[in-house]
Amino acid sequence: MGALSPWMLLAAAAAAVPVILHLFRRTDTRKVSFPALRYLQRTERERAHEIRLRQWLLLLLRVSVVLLVTLAGARLYLNAGRGAHPPTALALVVDNSLSSSRVEGDRRVLDRLKEVGRGSLLEATPEDRVWVIAAGAPWEPATPLTPADALRRLDALEPTDARGDLVAAVARARALVAHTDVAHAEVHLLSDGQGTAFRAAGYAPPPDDVEAAIPTLILSPGEGVRPNHALTGIQVGGGLAPLAGMGSEVVVEAWAEPPDTGTIPVRLLVQGRVRAAGRVRAGTAAALALPPAAGGWVWGVVETDPDALRADDRRAFAYHPRPAPPVALSAPAGPFVGGALDVLADAGRLRLVDPTAARILIAPEGVGVDAPSGTATSLLILPPDDPARLPALNRRLAAAGIGWRYGALRERGEAPLTRPARPPPLDRVRMARWFALRFAPGGGDASLPLAEADGEPWAVHGRDARGRRYLLLASPLDAASSTLPVSPAMVAFMEWFTAGWGAQDAAPAEVLAGEPLSAPAGATHVELPSGDTLELDATRELRATGDAGIYRFLGDGAVLRVVAVNPPPAESRLAPLPEAQLPDAIGGNARTVAPEDWAGAVFQVRRGPELTSLLLVFAVLALLIEARLAASGGARRPRVDAQTDGDIGGTQA
Repeated sequence: MGALSPWMLLAAAAAAVPVILHLFRRTDTRKVSFPALRYLQRTERERAHEIRLRQWLLLLLRVSVVLLVTLAGARLYLNAGRGAHPPTALALVVDNSLSSSRVEGDRRVLDRLKEVGRGSLLEATPEDRVWVIAAGAPWEPATPLTPADALRRLDALEPTDARGDLVAAVARARALVAHTDVAHAEVHLLSDGQGTAFRAAGYAPPPDDVEAAIPTLILSPGEGVRPNHALTGIQVGGGLAPLAGMGSEVVVEAWAEPPDTGTIPVRLLVQGRVRAAGRVRAGTAAALALPPAAGGWVWGVVETDPDALRADDRRAFAYHPRPAPPVALSAPAGPFVGGALDVLADAGRLRLVDPTAARILIAPEGVGVDAPSGTATSLLILPPDDPARLPALNRRLAAAGIGWRYGALRERGEAPLTRPARPPPLDRVRMARWFALRFAPGGGDASLPLAEADGEPWAVHGRDARGRRYLLLASPLDAASSTLPVSPAMVAFMEWFTAGWGAQDAAPAEVLAGEPLSAPAGATHVELPSGDTLELDATRELRATGDAGIYRFLGDGAVLRVVAVNPPPAESRLAPLPEAQLPDAIGGNARTVAPEDWAGAVFQVRRGPELTSLLLVFAVLALLIEARLAASGGARRPRVDAQTDGDIGGTQA
């Protein structure tokens, strides 16, 4: 038991007043009894015990009234039960990521979570300090709020298209409430329990033991299958920005749970107009024809029929058609290289120009890489088929500031090319012979190999002394060295280099909602998918990318860049983490609570119910009993005195 206003207990000293009056009451009159009154005195003496008992009862009741009123003023409370709680720092973590927009029945998951969150806030008092943390919008600041302001903040939350990292959100919440001047702290996690939202493979307890000890309540996610189909990936032109005036394709990937849902329809919309349609089976991809575009930025979406989770049923794309790159050979490269370039030139996918005007230079035996001038920004260096000509090649590499050197010839039969970063056209190519490649210490800029043959570098890249990108192959492109020249992959590989890697005109990589966007030079504003326009700040970075769709960077009235932002594929996997694993995923002092038990579990440190009302009721009852008892005793005395004075004629002096 405790008291909210303990200073009021000092008023209990007033209970001594009735005692003092009772013990020190004086009678100033002197009574003289006539002989005829003596039989009444004898009767009174016989009732003296009853009179004293009534007087003591009156004293007890009057003292009790004073004490009860004093205790009521001190606001006594019990230390158990579900009454008021002491001031508490509360962090309410709400998972408003993409999966919270799923519709269950006639309302969204987020609406259900917000209803539970209101239960937490309605239990809060003005003495509490509250934070509302939106796990689906980690870029938003979290500030301490009153319960009323926190309730308005909670009601205003809407789902984003970003991914929710609940482990990071809870860690942030614990850090906020752990280091305040409030003695008690709690964290409440409201989520649908989506397994992919707990991205940490294993939980490491926070370094601060105070944070680990904070009670954390996790809303039980429930059980059951959550059906969903989604578009989870999109690629334009095989990763290359389509050429101006030429058609291409858009490849879209689909996913579904359960997986045996058959095919789903897909539609391609380019700047609002339907341009192609098809069907795709879950777990596979479908290619849709992309019509040619003359120039300027092109954007669109691929969509499917909506289901309960509509936010992942669309994926956007954007690209800028590129001109055919100017390519040149610095020396004869054999029939296979020349033939592949002629095929691409005839198709309009590149332009063959003089080496002095080329942007991309293919240099057999390194011819031309050491030239003091030129317009080339990318180099493809091919070795000779005769090891005797390697010293001349190595001298040209040294003169260009390239640190790689060719060494002994390797002939080990057919070896596949490995490394995840290898060019896609080389997936099925086999190497029969290649030269060893070694990087000289201090030889300038170099990166990890793009491809390896039998554990040795086969395709290496970097930048030379003039800042040009280079790609060195360990084998000449002839039929004796590999299967590449005599396969369809030869043309694809040359296009990969001339139109993609070498030209640096690849289609913009897909950006996921929640990832920051860097503004291009000259941009002053950005137009959001909603149509609103924001002015860019000094950081030149847009962090609030919670809405999927098309973002346009603007400057001087022109569109400088168009970026497609899409939902994270992980948000389409709705399967919840098993309830027994949730506390371990969060770590620390965490436990799950069912929705129906939530209101009774929040604010674990309770004072119990206050006794003020009960004490006041007892005080009123004591006053009523005291009044009745005093009235019954007082009415009898005047009647005796009146009879004595009238009939006997007794006198007082």
